[in-house]
Amino acid sequence: MEQIKININNSSYQTAIVILNWNGLADTMECLESIQQYCIAENFFIVLVDNNSSQAIEPLIERKWAIPVLILKNHENSGFAEGNNIGTRLAMEYKPEYVLLLNNDTVLLDNVLAKMTSTLQKYPDVGVVGAVNYYFSNPEEVWQAGAHVSVKTGNIKLAEVDPAQEITMVEYVPGSSIMFRAFLADKVGLLDPNFFAYSEELDFCLRVKKENYGVVFIPDARILHKVGKSSPMAAKEYLRLRNKFYLFKRHSTPADFIKISIKETAKAFAKAGIQLVKKGTFVYYTAIYDAIVDYKHGRFGKGKFEKFLKLK
Repeated sequence: MEQIKININNSSYQTAIVILNWNGLADTMECLESIQQYCIAENFFIVLVDNNSSQAIEPLIERKWAIPVLILKNHENSGFAEGNNIGTRLAMEYKPEYVLLLNNDTVLLDNVLAKMTSTLQKYPDVGVVGAVNYYFSNPEEVWQAGAHVSVKTGNIKLAEVDPAQEITMVEYVPGSSIMFRAFLADKVGLLDPNFFAYSEELDFCLRVKKENYGVVFIPDARILHKVGKSSPMAAKEYLRLRNKFYLFKRHSTPADFIKISIKETAKAFAKAGIQLVKKGTFVYYTAIYDAIVDYKHGRFGKGKFEKFLKLK
């Protein structure tokens, strides 16, 4: 994989920011610009993994950045999970204390990096911190900050954001802005590439909590997130259902897993019915069928993702 170094002058940095780009050059540029605007005084560098985009990234390379950026050109689309893992493994060569996985379709509103690192320094029992994600299209509305998750029922309830709290304990923070202590990569492993995309950050956070490290979000750390700009819904539903089976099989008891699987399948059928009425298409039922079959036969990773990208 080809590496391009921009302002990489140190052998080590306190924080590595891993950003994944896949045909989102304009978003990635805006994300980097916000980091440069607010975090330039921090001891960090960026590992930007281009996940085999068909869109040329030369404008990004040619830009006169004032921040250290290490660009890695991946020769295949490894998915969200493994794409971030590739960037994290490279980042580890620079001995960071902290790693921040940041979506390329996010924009910082202030020095979120300093707020995250200071929280980890203040609370040694916390292993993962996240920011509050606000809709880019509506900066006053919270999209997601974290969630309370039950591995017994499969229920996932979004946590409320209380500005009066310094930190909020949760089971999960969204992978769009998740910082963890670098040594946890060795202790619990990286994101599981079997997920490809969706639920991988929840799985990671649950593994961190099993090692008795807390997962929190910081109400005062705010970013904007351009939610909903990725794959068509059928492709998402295929991955989401298959991955929910995989997730709760790992973290729930056998009896609870059966109940959760039935509930998640029923929810997927309800969504498919709505899409049938709205769009007159059966593709969402096909996505459910393939999700169940692929899970049963252990076909994980990318699976049928690209098939559903082509189906509307």
